[in-house]
Amino acid sequence: MSKEALIIAILIALIILWFTETLGMQKTSRILAGAIDLGFAVLR
Repeated sequence: MSKEALIIAILIALIILWFTETLGMQKTSRILAGAIDLGFAVLR
């Protein structure tokens, strides 16, 4: 996966995360937050 693709994927995940937080789906948002953290770890 290229850096650009990973950044786009993280941005999409953040938008989904915002939706899940707004709708109050805590379990889903925790899983997504973990996936985003993993994505940032790969970028570094």
